[in-house]
Amino acid sequence: MDYYGYTTHIIMADMKSEKNSHCALILKYNSNEYLLDPGYLIHKPFLVSKSPVSQNPSFIPVSLVYNKENDKYSLFTFQNKNLKLRYSFRNISTSLETFQQFWNSSFHWRTMHGICLSKRDEIGLTYLHNHYLKREGKGIAFKGKFQEEIPEVVNNIFEIPSGLVQKAEKALKDNLIYDKELGYKVPEWVSKY
Repeated sequence: MDYYGYTTHIIMADMKSEKNSHCALILKYNSNEYLLDPGYLIHKPFLVSKSPVSQNPSFIPVSLVYNKENDKYSLFTFQNKNLKLRYSFRNISTSLETFQQFWNSSFHWRTMHGICLSKRDEIGLTYLHNHYLKREGKGIAFKGKFQEEIPEVVNNIFEIPSGLVQKAEKALKDNLIYDKELGYKVPEWVSKY
């Protein structure tokens, strides 16, 4: 964005699983600030305001709420008319060096040992993490484990070639072994490798 003449800064966000485990950009444009977060499938700039803001980006309603007491913004999605907290952040710039440290350490988190994909389309949200699949929207509601091979399911739903997913699975297994050798905490099932 900066390359094209826009003014932005990186923010780090806290998720349920970990502090500083998500990142996004704040865009300054026409005296306003906007949250840009394609990683969370928000495809339109989202006004950052101290008054609650809601919008329907890419078919899933989202709300951004400011908390004066802790000076944090919280991003919520709506599920069956209930708000679900996704992450919270302070609108404070994170340096590239600090971001790089968070980025590097993220590859050793226990939650990062698997195939994880998500997409939003005219039907709704699809989320896959290893053998867990969630699809919701427009009359579709499925949440649970599947027995098929991950490359087959990814190919059918996300149209990513099975061979590419198989390479990713092998790289993940190799990385788990490497993490174990380096002394990082890894899932129990890694011990069989």
